[in-house]
Amino acid sequence: MRLQFARSVQTWGSEEWGEVVFSDESTFSSRWDQERRVGRPMNSRYSPQYTQSVFASGRCPVSVWAAMTREGLGPLVLNDGNLSASTYSLIIEIELLPYVLNVPFNDGCFVYQHDRNPIRTARSVISLLEGLAVRSLEWPPVGADVNSIENVWGLVKRRLAAGNLRSSTKETLFAATQEEWEALPSRPEIVAALYNSMPSRVAQVIGADGRLIKCQK
Repeated sequence: MRLQFARSVQTWGSEEWGEVVFSDESTFSSRWDQERRVGRPMNSRYSPQYTQSVFASGRCPVSVWAAMTREGLGPLVLNDGNLSASTYSLIIEIELLPYVLNVPFNDGCFVYQHDRNPIRTARSVISLLEGLAVRSLEWPPVGADVNSIENVWGLVKRRLAAGNLRSSTKETLFAATQEEWEALPSRPEIVAALYNSMPSRVAQVIGADGRLIKCQK
């Protein structure tokens, strides 16, 4: 299906790819190995109000969803818990559409890209998109290497790592991730380069006979 997809869009240029809204989820984690000293009454060492929950691995992960258009990065949404078809539908209605229809595509002429995760292909989600007259791009089952927003995730993670972040809570980790995400629009050349890379990615998939390709930097 990867090869079939690539061939179906191999004639697309900047105009066609410029109509695509890319979306994806990613998980960010930060090592938390710092001790925090707190004052507490005697014999209350293990009381909930005086303890900090951490994961056994020492990492505190957060899952986020985001979208990107030719105009730049869109909303970054914290996925607080397991994402379901119903919560994903709310993201589409409350986060995606208000952003997309505000400036980038106020005429409603855009194509929405998301992967084939069972949540995205749930009947309720498909019905919602059809009811909202949202055109969806038929994405291959394995297509992360073609999705240009993956490069943005990598950039944000490198910036977080460079800052030596040691986060003790999901809230502080998400705040740091959001700060890095919101700093990127000041570099519009990044998004422009990613959109311009799409024809090359497609050509590489065809050249590799549908096999995985190396994500472009």
